[in-house]
Amino acid sequence: VDVVTTEEFSIYPNPATDIITVTNEGVNSVAVYSVAGSLVASSESNVVNVANLVKGIYVVKANTEAGVITGQIIKK
Repeated sequence: VDVVTTEEFSIYPNPATDIITVTNEGVNSVAVYSVAGSLVASSESNVVNVANLVKGIYVVKANTEAGVITGQIIKK
């Protein structure tokens, strides 16, 4: 699987409180993982509800037509 560089997308708002949006053409799904690697939230679109997550740092992986893009968010 190809990894797209982080310059080609953005995750906002960051820090997040309830919903995050991943901007990139062709986003098919988004998954949010704890730093321990557990899947904690996911969506079949470019918007994910993170309201139920505890405060901390999370890894965001978005599956796109071009490959997988990865970033981080801070949950407040």
